[in-house]
Amino acid sequence: MGRTVVGRVPSERAVVVGFHFEISDESVGEFAAGLTAAADTAEQVGARLLVVDLSAARLRGSTGVTALMAGRRQARERGVEFVVVAEECGTVEDVLILTGAISVLTVRISVDHVFHREVRRRDAPSR
Repeated sequence: MGRTVVGRVPSERAVVVGFHFEISDESVGEFAAGLTAAADTAEQVGARLLVVDLSAARLRGSTGVTALMAGRRQARERGVEFVVVAEECGTVEDVLILTGAISVLTVRISVDHVFHREVRRRDAPSR
């Protein structure tokens, strides 16, 4: 399996991009390029939703969050909803909470939860 995997869910008019590496200052360029490519793919196939699956990734520091927010902006500029998947109480969620990004992003605990909207997640876990 590659470090970045892009797939489609035609029945949901969605594109899912999964990142399987540590997102740090050294790898943020690859992460940003993957987000841009996924937003481009979503626009090209007429998807209404871009799911960024970070459940197999580790997010180190604010540069990854900055790239994630830029990816959100790119998707929204294309008319595509942007949803992040991060494990509850995992390192990605911790960074999103610490930076305040969780208050801006739509975050779900799994890809399954994205497509079964009756299962909601709280904005920030109480600790």
